[in-house]
Amino acid sequence: MFSAKAQLKSELANLSLGWLWWILEPTFFMLVYWFVYTVIFHRQTEYIAAVINIGVMYWSFFSKCATSSVNLIRRNSSILSKVSIPKFIFVCTIMAVNGFKMVCAILPLIGFMTFYGIRVSWGILYVIPATISFFVMVFVLCCWFMHIGVYIKDIERVVPLVLRVLFFLSGVFYPIDVRLGAELADIMLKINPFATIITDARGAILYGLPSHWIHLGVHFAIFVVMGIIIIALIKKYESQYIKLV
Repeated sequence: MFSAKAQLKSELANLSLGWLWWILEPTFFMLVYWFVYTVIFHRQTEYIAAVINIGVMYWSFFSKCATSSVNLIRRNSSILSKVSIPKFIFVCTIMAVNGFKMVCAILPLIGFMTFYGIRVSWGILYVIPATISFFVMVFVLCCWFMHIGVYIKDIERVVPLVLRVLFFLSGVFYPIDVRLGAELADIMLKINPFATIITDARGAILYGLPSHWIHLGVHFAIFVVMGIIIIALIKKYESQYIKLV
């Protein structure tokens, strides 16, 4: 947590608007995607600004953590050469930093929900299992990226390409269950955990709908297994990290 606070203070020192930028940034992207969706593609969806804001909020956290994790070992090589610490701590640090920014992005969402007159019900609690699965997914994937990044430098170029494709397949700026149709949407929810999480989060926050429990449960189990594997790999090969970077 100390490292996360230090990074946040360092970023604030270089920003004229301070923490307000962490609110303005997701709002700006929401406006861009809203323009593309409603003006260019001539699509209309209920609560569209809130729909996009939720997608951008989760996506920004994921994409920033993923791209930062690739070079975590190289960036912290000076620390690792002097102190032996669990390597996944670095992943937790970047998640804490971006998690604070994600919390800031909730403020404009509250504004959009107030504008649309959306009533919050107890169903909003369904966002909890979706968000827990989301954080587990991000942690596991970032650990994999961190580990692979030590051995394959080109992963730094591959990850942004994969994220770009995933962005359009996950319904970040459109409701995947509405725009793709029932059959195609169900297939996408089965194979794309990020699409499932965004869809479930929107359903819970805006409509109080329950999660896609089967899809969410299967994805969660897969990432738990992947997490066990990558933590074991990191412990086994972490002694080689300094030599390779």
